[in-house]
Amino acid sequence: MNSSSRSAAGVALAAFVALAQPAAAQEEIMAAPGEPPAGAAQWQAFSRSASATFLIDTGSVRTEGDTISVKIARVALASPPGDYSHTVDDFAVRCDADQSHLVASTEAYEDGELTETFPVDEPWAEIRPGSFDEGIQRIGCGVAIPTGAPFPSVRAYIDAGRP
Repeated sequence: MNSSSRSAAGVALAAFVALAQPAAAQEEIMAAPGEPPAGAAQWQAFSRSASATFLIDTGSVRTEGDTISVKIARVALASPPGDYSHTVDDFAVRCDADQSHLVASTEAYEDGELTETFPVDEPWAEIRPGSFDEGIQRIGCGVAIPTGAPFPSVRAYIDAGRP
């Protein structure tokens, strides 16, 4: 096969591969301007304590049957400028069964880079009304939406002054 035949074959293969892309990949490319692609990180504050703000990544919600998985970040309210330390926890929730559990946790130190994720895999527990886990359930299962502005990353949230 000469070089022009190989080039033509390569173009034909590229065109076939582009047409064979799954619909989800095409939908992400065609997201409306100004809207994040499906699955893009969307960190929003949904709970606060005396020492921390809790963010939920609504872009990380994945559904499998009645169970959702979602990422939650815990960010200290008072940290020195340039300190991007935080914790990201992976939660699972059984929407209709009112159960949740912590699956894994990852620390980010001052530079904001996530370290190795370690499994926690707590047992499933009943969600109490008014609890932190109920907030995760309501948002992750589509019953409520957080009211705070979305951020593309925890770092962007911290840079915005931890609003």
